Amino acid sequence: MHGKCPISVVTNGDKAMNKAIRLKLYEFMSHIDRAMSRLQNNELKDDFDSINEHPVLVTHLVQLEKHAAKFILETHLLGCEMK
Repeated sequence: MHGKCPISVVTNGDKAMNKAIRLKLYEFMSHIDRAMSRLQNNELKDDFDSINEHPVLVTHLVQLEKHAAKFILETHLLGCEMK
């Protein structure tokens, strides 16, 4: 090679290398599949908790939330009483 490093390696004829690549690809896909399942399960659990118990996502803007709730409540109550 005269001091040069190969840029890529061709493994078409090497059965052991093809087997190793397939095994690693299978393991990778298995890990990705497991991670996606875990994310979906967490999302479903958070949705269930938000609907049936308490909101999962809570902001730190408590005063703004209270003001908005009061404003919306007053607006809807006044709108209903006028009709």
